Amino acid sequence: MGNNQHLLTKDKQHRLKEKREYRYVVICQLFYPDEINGLLDVLSILNRNETLFVFNIGTFDKSSVIEAIKKRFEQYLIYENPQKGRDIGAKLFLINAILNLGITAEYALMVHDKKSPHLSNGSGWRNDLLKILEPKNLNRVQDIFKDPEIGVIASLKFIENEYDPITKKFKCRSNHILKHLIKEMKWEITDYRFVAGCIFLIRFEILKNSFSDPGSKIINIISSLEFGNVLDFNKGTFIHSWERLFSWLATSQGYRIYGIH
Repeated sequence: MGNNQHLLTKDKQHRLKEKREYRYVVICQLFYPDEINGLLDVLSILNRNETLFVFNIGTFDKSSVIEAIKKRFEQYLIYENPQKGRDIGAKLFLINAILNLGITAEYALMVHDKKSPHLSNGSGWRNDLLKILEPKNLNRVQDIFKDPEIGVIASLKFIENEYDPITKKFKCRSNHILKHLIKEMKWEITDYRFVAGCIFLIRFEILKNSFSDPGSKIINIISSLEFGNVLDFNKGTFIHSWERLFSWLATSQGYRIYGIH
C-alpha cells in the first residue's frame, strides 16, 4: 500500500479545525451510489461541532459524493483509497489514518452504506442497524456508556453468536480463519457475540488500544483481505472473519455489547 494512499488526494477535500479531540468520530465507507445520499442524510443527525466525519469513497463517481459531503457536514476528512476488503478494509484504513493524525474521541460510529444486494431484505438489515442513530436511541448513548463495562452499542436484532462451546468451533465457514486470527491477535475471549453487519457505536479507546501498538499492523491486516465483492457462501473469508473480529476488539478487552431495539 503506497504512502500516497495515506493522504488526502486533494487539499480541498477536507475541512478540519485545529482541534484533535471530539465526542464522535464517524468512520464511514461509501460505495453504492444509490444508497449514499440516504445514508448521509441519516448521519446528519451527528453534524455537530463535536463530531468529525471521516469518509472513504469507493464508488466511481467521487466528485458528486464529495459535493454531497461538503453540503452536509462541518468537519470532515475524505479519502479515495482503492477498495480492498470491502467496508472492512475501508474501516481499518480509516482507523489507521485517524490514529496517525493523532485524533481522539469518546466514541466512534462504524458505518457503511450497506446494501447486501444478494439478500431480498438487505436494505431492511441496514435500516435496523442504523436504528442506533434514531433520536430516541442516540439520546440514550451517554447514559448507556456510563456503565464502564459496555464497549459497543448496536441493534439488538443483529447481535449474534456462532461459537459452540461444546465443539469449540464457530458455526460458520470461517471457523479456521477465525481461530487463526484470534491466536494471531493473542486474544482470550469468553464472549463471542458480534454485530452482524458491522454497524455500531464503540468506545474510541477500544480502537486506540487495539491498533496503536505497532504490533497490530493494520496495513498487514488489510493486505490479507480479499479483493472485490467477496461472499462466504462456499468458503470462509478474511473479510467476513474481520466482520466478527471488529466486535471482539471490545469483548477481548473485557467490554460488553449492549443491544437496543
